Amino acid sequence: MRYIKPLSILTLGELWEQSPKDLFGNDHPMELEIGSGRGDFLMSWAPANPHTNIVGVERNLPIMRRAANKMRGGGHGNVRLIQADILPLLTDWFPAGSLDAVHVYFPDPWPKNKHAKRRIFNNLNLSLIERALKPQGFFHLRTDHALYFEEMMGVMDGLPQWSPIEIPETLLEHKTAFELRFEGLGQPIFRRSYQLASADSEQKL
Repeated sequence: MRYIKPLSILTLGELWEQSPKDLFGNDHPMELEIGSGRGDFLMSWAPANPHTNIVGVERNLPIMRRAANKMRGGGHGNVRLIQADILPLLTDWFPAGSLDAVHVYFPDPWPKNKHAKRRIFNNLNLSLIERALKPQGFFHLRTDHALYFEEMMGVMDGLPQWSPIEIPETLLEHKTAFELRFEGLGQPIFRRSYQLASADSEQKL
């Protein structure tokens, strides 16, 4: 195990030598943001939760570099950044039951049918998120795209292992630049939070 400097941008090749726990060197709760973009949510959420380890994953390297530069020196020592596609991380890197929460905010809706396979929110990724979360872990979603939101809710509401919950007030205080801009334009923001069933409940389903 080697020391990982906070806000270093890690790649898939470097990750196979480490476990998620190794990245932080402690046993604090761990959360994941998929598609962290310019890091707006991480910048706000991480300092407010200093005893939570937070992994931000983004495919676009230039955007991730901007996020890292913005967060340096600002109390974000509990953040680790990974430049990668989320699929191999959920499939092979995050152990089962290792995450306390997953955040997906304003993912690209890829509205054309021919691009549907590129959407973050699909049955495969959802099953992998479910595997990576601890029993009673949380899944937080936000989008400005009404049709995409309807599609997401249609899938989630049909799965008995997921229960919609009231969005925590402490979470609503932390917004992305997209969110602030859309709100300023008077556009609706669609938000939903879910909790995964406990291990005992899942066995009964």
